[in-house]
Amino acid sequence: MSLYNQSMDWKEPQDDLVIDSLFARISGSQYLVVPPTKPSSAALLAVRRLRAGAAALISNGNSQTLFDRTSRDKCKLQTRHRHEHVNIYDSFQALINTPISALPKWSRLCLIRKERLALVWAYDVDHLKDMLDGCKTILSALVEVDRPSFAASILTIDGGGVQNIGMAESSSLPTENGDSSEGLKSPQKYSYSYFMGINLLCTLLLIAGVLERVLAASNQSASQEPLWLIALIPFFGSWALPFVEFASRNLLQASQPPSKKRTRTTSWCGALPSMQFASETGFKSPAITFIIAVYKEDLTLYLAPTIRSLLSAVHRYDLAGGGANIIIGDDGMQLINDTDRAARIQFYQDMGVSWVARPKHQPHSSTPYTRAGKFKTASNMNNVCQLAILVRDHLANKRASSCSGADNCSRQSANEILLYDQAITMNRTVNWVGGDLRMGDILYIGDSDQRVPENFLLHLAAEFFLDPQLGILQFISDPYFEINHFGELWAGWEKHVRDLKHISYARAGTTSLSIAESNSHAIRVDALAAIQYRNEDGELKLWSESHVSERLDLNFRLLVAGYRSKLVQYPGNVGPHSFVQGVSITVRDEIKWHEKQAYGTSELIFNPLRTWLWRGPFTPLIRALALSNLTLAQKIDFYQSYMAPFTLASSLPIAIFHYFYIGFHSKPTESRYVNFWWIFLASLASLTFCVGILIIVA
Repeated sequence: MSLYNQSMDWKEPQDDLVIDSLFARISGSQYLVVPPTKPSSAALLAVRRLRAGAAALISNGNSQTLFDRTSRDKCKLQTRHRHEHVNIYDSFQALINTPISALPKWSRLCLIRKERLALVWAYDVDHLKDMLDGCKTILSALVEVDRPSFAASILTIDGGGVQNIGMAESSSLPTENGDSSEGLKSPQKYSYSYFMGINLLCTLLLIAGVLERVLAASNQSASQEPLWLIALIPFFGSWALPFVEFASRNLLQASQPPSKKRTRTTSWCGALPSMQFASETGFKSPAITFIIAVYKEDLTLYLAPTIRSLLSAVHRYDLAGGGANIIIGDDGMQLINDTDRAARIQFYQDMGVSWVARPKHQPHSSTPYTRAGKFKTASNMNNVCQLAILVRDHLANKRASSCSGADNCSRQSANEILLYDQAITMNRTVNWVGGDLRMGDILYIGDSDQRVPENFLLHLAAEFFLDPQLGILQFISDPYFEINHFGELWAGWEKHVRDLKHISYARAGTTSLSIAESNSHAIRVDALAAIQYRNEDGELKLWSESHVSERLDLNFRLLVAGYRSKLVQYPGNVGPHSFVQGVSITVRDEIKWHEKQAYGTSELIFNPLRTWLWRGPFTPLIRALALSNLTLAQKIDFYQSYMAPFTLASSLPIAIFHYFYIGFHSKPTESRYVNFWWIFLASLASLTFCVGILIIVA
């Protein structure tokens, strides 16, 4: 009865919202119903069909008005700006007979015409309370659609066709967010080209100064020996370019206003896209799939909060007319104990989350199975996507072979569950599978310890629609602290300064190169299909399993294929409404992360040293990137970002060389070098000044 008492608390602040019945899942398909004698068996079956964790039958004056006004041929209503839509079913039995692909997912609101009730459901009781708080507003907005004083439309479906009626949209209608004049392509910004040109000029001036010093030393000693030092000038230039860029970028960050970040370019999104412009140009919410690769993370501390956060975003997107699903690539399912395994499976089932579990890595057993890759994440995601593609192709072939007319297609839709089960059975191989594995038009790659804002999916979909060449979209994440350890706080501060301050200011208002180096990014499925390849065994791969940094490899291949990448930080995504991701807990973990990044970058840029004689120093991927359609400023930016660490690493052997060169040289060599004291003063002053600015701004 505590649930019923809680329902009374929900009803008090909403005096015109009457709760007819409440449903709460106890376990599996068993539900607690309050009051137990009031709802029909069909209502309970409908709730089970939706796999809801909690549901309620409600009514108020607005819902009754909708039943009176809408004709029987209407099965969907939309609010003014199509931010929410509500399905109408003739009865609970009609909802039960709806094919699984046409069922609204996650938390939703629908109207039942025969019983004249509204059905609200969610994945748990707490979220149902939030849904009930917003039902009154949604129903009121649907009623106002029919009023003649509003320029709105109701989407109706008649005989399978979709048409808009009552359209009288005015150009003065307010937009939800963004600029209504925004075009399909974000404006180009040339300021970064000037910025990189100035940096390159300063670097060339420094190189010229070094060259002048060497030539003067050669003339003074009347010997050609100092000219050998010219061979080190390329390394000096590689050191000088990041140094100049670091100093100028800090000055630029300190001088430009904060509003500079609220701009939109082809590589930076600091402002929300115009949803009104997207709707006017034919935007339709695409299907989005979350893919989360997990291992043995704790269900309560990591997986459950992350999945609930994703479900909140899916619910919001579902209300806006879109569709999204979550697929977990669970590499720990077949490795953990039976109790934890059962808890995971039950949680996935209760949340309506799909999952795929691979066997453990045992290449030399009687039933061998190999988890390819050095860190297994790439092969985990490849395994999920390959299985989803096989299921999709199987369903498409079955539908094409059996749908010869309208009646046949109707019967096929009714048997869709059976078809899907057959597809899973035929393509299951050694994987354990649960839920719906069908993949959408956009993939969101997340992590097991992140949180996302509720309202970002619609804007994400609009970004891909407004920019057809956009291949990957990365969201800047705030650090998430779990234990408040010193190492975790240090790693979080470093991430905050690097991502939220330094990188975001550098990318804002420019067309610089944006590379997705972490999770919290979305990928266009068509772009993935364009860069897929087959490995030595002939298997189709999307992510590279032979590289440490599969995300960096994916970015490089997308850039070579002509797709763009964007970095996103919307102005409203701050605090509890921001993207949040866990960081390294200890200093050792952070150092290992940087080692992984350094090694992953090295193997993507350079061939192994032993193969330089016949393969050259640079990989084919980097050579293709250098010859791609990227602007010169972007190529210089790429060089200074990814080549500078290697030139800095070369400082040790070069320092050792100079040590022996000076020590064994019979003649004085001071004239060939810049005075060390001036170098120390310049480094101390410039670095202290730049780092001070960075800390103050951060």
